[in-house]
Amino acid sequence: MRDGRLRFWLALAALVLFGRMFQTEVLWAEEGLPLAVAQQMLGGGSLYRDIWFDKPPLLAWFYVGVLKLAGYSGYGLRLIGVVYILAVVVTGYSLVRRLDGEPAARWTAFFLAFFTCFYVPSATVPLAADLLLVLPHLGTFWLLASGRPLWAGVVAGLAFHLNTKAVLVVAAGALAMGQVRLLLAGFWLGGLAGLAACGSLDGYWEQVWRWGAAYAGAAFTEHPWRLGVERTLAWMGFHAALVVGMAAKRERRTLVWVAVSLAAVVLGARFFPRYYFQVLPGLAVAAGIGWAELVERRRAWAAVLVVLLAIPAIRFGRTRPRDTAMDADSRRAAAVVARLAAPEERIFVWGFRPEIYYYARRLGASRYLESQPLTGVLADRHLERSEAFRPDWVAGHRWLLERELVARRPAVVVDGLGPYNGRLEIPPSLLAGYRLAAWTEGAKIYKREEF
Repeated sequence: MRDGRLRFWLALAALVLFGRMFQTEVLWAEEGLPLAVAQQMLGGGSLYRDIWFDKPPLLAWFYVGVLKLAGYSGYGLRLIGVVYILAVVVTGYSLVRRLDGEPAARWTAFFLAFFTCFYVPSATVPLAADLLLVLPHLGTFWLLASGRPLWAGVVAGLAFHLNTKAVLVVAAGALAMGQVRLLLAGFWLGGLAGLAACGSLDGYWEQVWRWGAAYAGAAFTEHPWRLGVERTLAWMGFHAALVVGMAAKRERRTLVWVAVSLAAVVLGARFFPRYYFQVLPGLAVAAGIGWAELVERRRAWAAVLVVLLAIPAIRFGRTRPRDTAMDADSRRAAAVVARLAAPEERIFVWGFRPEIYYYARRLGASRYLESQPLTGVLADRHLERSEAFRPDWVAGHRWLLERELVARRPAVVVDGLGPYNGRLEIPPSLLAGYRLAAWTEGAKIYKREEF
């Protein structure tokens, strides 16, 4: 029995490792910015005051820890991801073992490992806010199942400062598991404690909440709900094994959990693949319980499951060429920057290319490590479009930028957006006193002229 349990966990660890160790030579869009922010914080910058960041503070602090542990090692970064996913798997296993027993717990652990490996790499590999919420999401439900609703609320309250969708984790927990008063009390305690992670409360309100609300209100497409139906059906098809497992049992508790979690995906009407991680905990738990019963009742169901799992396994590793091509270009540009700027000198990168700071190992000369607040054009569209969603904010940000670049004149300026969208190239006024020193396919690199 012990040997069987050991083999089970070694197999899951190998699966989790397999899903990440082929990604050591690429940074995805969702991890480049928090890594650059963490680098700036370790260089003495204060979050939300000296560094513009439109995400909650614990995401930045998590990456401060990542940089301290892994430095600039791609293998180290991915190993941290492996440890994180194993923590997710163990927490899901512990929750379902308490709810339903060992067989269902093992199925749940397997599903969590499998579907954080065999899915879109740009969503599963980077430890972005949506994936990082999975662990406290499961932890909240484990604490509720263990009869500790106050601590469940504290965990969710702290997670709110990692991803604001933790509010819907609390809602799902309250509706599915009860114990509402202590859960909400703990949520408020955790939420208040998490404010200590903010360097500037005014900046936090401006960047995370005002900017975030404006972002959520900016339509991603002319037909968002049609897009939502298409992507949700595609996601359900990809995760058909989980859907079938949930349908086999149809427990009210897990159905409510999944339904409330799906509401979090709908918020903002963007339906990016990483948003669906909000649904994964509840659906994996429901599927684990359902498949344990199906396979025990009739072994032929195991063959059905193999067929259903073949869908994501065959599609594993599909990426958009532009994502990896831009990252490779950033590496080339960063290598040039590192030659042109001494380690103690600062640089400035125009566009949503924060990974250049990380690859070059250089600090930024401005609080703006990406240009969304400087152009008003969101990064999910600025390679093709140029209309600003909040032009009234742009002038103030540009004024601050110009002051910062005068006070802390960068040795190198990189235009990482103009080569993709000429209408959003870096303003000529920011290049006074600079000469074009080098270029790559996706970046123009300017060196400060010395007088």
